[in-house]
Amino acid sequence: MGGGPLEGARRIRREASLRAWSYRLAWHAGCRLHRDPFRARGTRLPTSAASRLAASVAASTVATGSRRAGLDRLRAQLPPEDRTLLTLRLDRELEWDEVAEVLSAEGAPVSAAALRKRFERLKERLRELAREEGLLDGGDGAPAARKG
Repeated sequence: MGGGPLEGARRIRREASLRAWSYRLAWHAGCRLHRDPFRARGTRLPTSAASRLAASVAASTVATGSRRAGLDRLRAQLPPEDRTLLTLRLDRELEWDEVAEVLSAEGAPVSAAALRKRFERLKERLRELAREEGLLDGGDGAPAARKG
């Protein structure tokens, strides 16, 4: 059994939508890429001028104190599985069954109900982090005080 990039393509059983199936292929390819030992010890190429410009624009956006930029920064701190869950449900608007299909590992299916519960916990965690960063109101209309 090779485990090559098209292995999942040969095993489609039409149990999920094409969109969920394609996200699943991408998710598993990303996981394999992340676990690749070469990438763990490899060095990055020098940043080009365009990349430096893009990074400075992104940094200035965060520096403006924009609420959206702050939330994006918090979201970037999450583990890859949590970021993927948020992306699939909020940004891509997949149904819970489709999200479960994408995130199910070979031989270890994930239930839609478990993902909904995980999503609720994740939202509460993000809400707390946003309050600590002063991105959300403390309930009385004033920004929340930072915890020391």
